[in-house]
Amino acid sequence: MKKIFALSLLVVMLFAASASATVTVGRHSMLNFTESDMVKLMQESTHREFFVGLDVTDIAIKFYDTLVLMQMALNKGDVQVLSLPQCVAEYMLNNNNNYAIKGIDWWFISSACTLNFAFLEDNKTLQKNFNDALDDMKRLGVLGMLEHKYITDPEPNTLSPVEFPKFPGEPTITVAVTGDLPPIDYIAPDGTPAGYNTALLAEIANRLKVNIKLINVETGARAAALQSGRADVAFWFQSNMDETIPAIDVPQGLIISKPYYKWNEQYFIGLNKK
Repeated sequence: MKKIFALSLLVVMLFAASASATVTVGRHSMLNFTESDMVKLMQESTHREFFVGLDVTDIAIKFYDTLVLMQMALNKGDVQVLSLPQCVAEYMLNNNNNYAIKGIDWWFISSACTLNFAFLEDNKTLQKNFNDALDDMKRLGVLGMLEHKYITDPEPNTLSPVEFPKFPGEPTITVAVTGDLPPIDYIAPDGTPAGYNTALLAEIANRLKVNIKLINVETGARAAALQSGRADVAFWFQSNMDETIPAIDVPQGLIISKPYYKWNEQYFIGLNKK
């Protein structure tokens, strides 16, 4: 993996020195939270230096349901930077020299975002089964192994297909995925699942002796997939930005599992102007 941290600080300073107009940030859509809510929260935060030397009032927000739409907006100039989890940003940087770090979202450094599974509130048995599987994987070091293999030190062909175990006659659990955040979550154009989340799911399936069926949904449609019965489980981001702020992206009626991956930094990624 490329060592980008020292470079990131240099680019932050260079970008900040030239930035004077409003910077529009593309982010994934959030449920129960609007673009104006996000701007207001950023303005009220005590961690205001998103870009060195750039006041937070100079930032606008645009939400997008997929990473592809965010990248299209960046290429068109509708946004100047994308705010992405560190591991997703690093994957983009390591696989496409058209992108460069434009800053670090310092607001996230004193907080945390986690990956979890989401369920309907009345599906506590399934939630417990997933939690038990995650506890077992953590105890045995499987979570750490998967995180190392897919995220912290990704091996070649990280996005190769992940094969799910088959258990004839056993229940099938339908899981909603976005397939939109490599290396965390990816579905190839032919529908083949790959990435960290799907490898994790395969391990859980082995422990619970269940079959897994994936359905691809956009970020903003995950709750609807659960509420409509299309999916039993959905991958979920849990935002723990401040103790005084509730879980802003978990709609009423849903419950989430224990976290299985955490990050504290969001990177601002923009086009690499040569």
